[in-house]
Amino acid sequence: MKNNQKILIGIGILALIALLASLLLFVMPAGTDRTPQDTNDIYIPVRGEGVGSVGNNTGEQRFSYWISLCNGKNDEIFVSWIEPIYSNELLKKSQTKNHKVIVEKTILPNNCTKINGELIFDSKGLSKTEINSWDPYITGFRISYEKIIQLD
Repeated sequence: MKNNQKILIGIGILALIALLASLLLFVMPAGTDRTPQDTNDIYIPVRGEGVGSVGNNTGEQRFSYWISLCNGKNDEIFVSWIEPIYSNELLKKSQTKNHKVIVEKTILPNNCTKINGELIFDSKGLSKTEINSWDPYITGFRISYEKIIQLD
């Protein structure tokens, strides 16, 4: 093998390594490194959301989301339900009556659980730009949970 070929192969390998390293930086989901300000609390380090039509009906849209709910407390907690706090615009168009998501799961200390939810809303006469202007769609969450306090 000639020296020129070895140099080209070496450059190709370095370029491939650089490409893979840069892809890892862009593929990592936003927010995965977030930690709570008070690590002895319940927190949501990462979440995702999307809007799409309900079947072939363009007059209705489905807003769906998922969150990773984490327990930073020293004791396990039992989460009964969560309820997203939606933007006013989304609430005005909501066709979903009850926004609570029943969880009924125990989350051990320093562990997380994934929770999914959705809301159907009336999108008649709305453009995608108008719907996108409602972002952020969720501004917070109400959470109902139980914690056992041990007696000494």
